[in-house]
Order: sequence, then C-alpha cells, then structure tokens
Amino acid sequence: MNGDTAAPRYVYSIDRFNILFGLEVYDISRIINFRNLKSNLTRYARSLNLIPTSQEARMRGYHSQLAVVLPKRELLEELSGSIGDNRHRVFSAELACDRLYLNQPETKVKQRQITKVLRKKWSPNVRIFDSTVSVSRPRRVTDPEYQHEKYDSQTTYAGGPNFEYTIYARISKMTELPCVHCEWKISGSYMMRKRTGVRTIHDLLDLNVERTFNSLCQSYIAYEEIDHEKHGRFVQNMTADAPTPGRVRAGQRAGARKLPFDRASHTYLRVYEIKNASQLRKHYTDSKREIDAKANRGETLTTTENKIKSLSTNKLNAFFISLPDQFFENS
Repeated sequence: MNGDTAAPRYVYSIDRFNILFGLEVYDISRIINFRNLKSNLTRYARSLNLIPTSQEARMRGYHSQLAVVLPKRELLEELSGSIGDNRHRVFSAELACDRLYLNQPETKVKQRQITKVLRKKWSPNVRIFDSTVSVSRPRRVTDPEYQHEKYDSQTTYAGGPNFEYTIYARISKMTELPCVHCEWKISGSYMMRKRTGVRTIHDLLDLNVERTFNSLCQSYIAYEEIDHEKHGRFVQNMTADAPTPGRVRAGQRAGARKLPFDRASHTYLRVYEIKNASQLRKHYTDSKREIDAKANRGETLTTTENKIKSLSTNKLNAFFISLPDQFFENS
C-alpha cells in the first residue's frame, strides 16, 4: 500500500452467492458431492449450506438452494464441472471490494467521508444504520468475535432490496487488514442477469469481479456535496438561481454576505436531521410527493409548500455540487 505493506490496495472478491436447483436436496447433493465439499471446507469456501427452497421457489420449479460464503475459485470450478447441464440459476450474489488501510481509525474516517457524499443514481434512498442506537441486530453489540471483524458501528446502504450498494469499515476477510468494505448486493435471477450477465455457475466462474464491480460503480454511483449558499437562498425563500448579491471588490465583504445563506442551510439540515447530500435530495423528493398529493386533494398549500412544489429537477440539482468519479480513489 504505497510501499508501506505488501498487501494490495484493492482486493476484489465474490463475498457470497446462492444457486437454485431444479432437483431436490438429496439428488443435487450426490451430483455435486456435497459431503466432500463440506469435509474439505477450508479448500473451497468459508461456509456451504444446501437446503430446501421456499414454497414460492418450488412453485417456479426450484427445489434446493446452495448458499456459499467467500467461495474460492476451486469451488466454482468443481461446481461448474459437476453441475453441467442440470437446471439451475444463480439467484443472488454479493460482489465486494476491500480498500485496505494501515489502521482501524483511518477506515472509519474514510467510510464517513464517502457516506457524506455518496448517492446511488436514480435512487435517493441512502440509509445509515448505527448499531449503537439500534436493537434490531443484537449480535453486533453482544458478539465479541463479530465486533472484532466489524469494529465500526456504522453501515451505509444505498438503493433497494434487489440492487443495493453497501459500505462499512471492517477487518478484511481476504487479508485480515483494516479496510473500507464496499459491496454490490444483487438479488433475483433477473437482476443478476441484467446487472452482471450471470445466469449459471459457468457464467459466475468466468466473471471478472473487478471489472464488473467497477463498471457498476461507474454506472450507478455518484458523489455530490451540498451547495450551502444556493440551498440557503432557497431556505430563506429566495430564488435558487438569483445572482449572487453584493458583487463588491472586497472579497471579505462578499464572503460576509454569503454567510447567512450558509447558516440557513446548515440550520435546516439540523432541524430535519439530514446528514448528507443524498438525504437532502430524498427529503425534498418525498416532501414534493406529499405536497402534490395534498394539492390534488384540493387542500390549501402554505407559502413554504408552494415553494417546494415548484422545485423542478434542475432547481433541485442546483443545490448540489457534483464531485468527480475519482473521489473515492482520491479520498
């Protein structure tokens, strides 16, 4: 890492995947020699489980499911050779990239820098989970081994349940070094085929994880920060595209004129508990939808509601400053 360690700066991997089979557990177990795979687990993966599918999957003709965590190439080769033409589909996968650092505090700082400006294109839904304020996942608080591996309390999720980008700090499963762990979680046979081109285990064996991961990031991830001056103007009920006031020669005086708008923007974020640019975008998108519904019911709108209702896509975009795609690499 910049000459400080022999470990690579980036490590790409298939974090986990699931395959659905048309055959029952007993039949597919014999075909893939599941007992041998389990008895030589360290050679093939971190974990392997072969279980019956849900009733919904059975109605679609799939009767068993193989769930794999951290597969090695030897496993993919074994499965590709043994499964052959038997009916199956890769139902889900997580493609991961570990960005390695020298210490844990640095990864926490980097993770929060990225979260502050991260946005998944065509989806304003960015959620920040903090295990210190949530009881929904008690293992993160009570399991010492888990806390050692995933030592940071914060995880960021961008996107929906079938196609989601996740980022958090942890000990890399691949190198045992501190890292910012990023992963694309892709669920459903259709979404797997659409986003990665993967349908079968043979496709997964041939998949270039690094190229696919980076291609998805280039297509679906954007970085942006809030333009507090323009947003502050809007908050103070001024037009977002108004010329900057006080175009005077003294730069110090001009900066002083901008300060109230800046402060108005930051105050607004505090009041609505908005932590990053993506959440601000979602805030206005959701508010506009609610106000439009209110207007359609014939209810009277307030001045503020009319102002938000008038927000076009271009006006909303003016509240943000786009950062280069290389932001992550340069941070």
